[in-house]
Amino acid sequence: MKRKMMVVLLAAGIAAAAMAQGWGRGGWGGWGGQPPVLETVTVSGSLTIAQGSLAVKDGGTVYIVGGLHRFVGFIEGLKEGAEVKLEGRTAANSP
Repeated sequence: MKRKMMVVLLAAGIAAAAMAQGWGRGGWGGWGGQPPVLETVTVSGSLTIAQGSLAVKDGGTVYIVGGLHRFVGFIEGLKEGAEVKLEGRTAANSP
């Protein structure tokens, strides 16, 4: 009985891990089953805060900049409202 219970728990654990990785949804579950198409963009605008992260507002579009928060306090002038020009990659088919 213990052996059967352990096999059932092991199978349930494997199934839960597979679902957590998105294997049951085509691998790119958050992207509608398709990998994101990345394109290089150059953005110039003012730094702002959007969704709790640093972002650049370029015209009517707000680009959230990942990783830039690590440099706050180390780079002089890196604060809200500063004018910046960044080059990076963005997902063209983001949800």
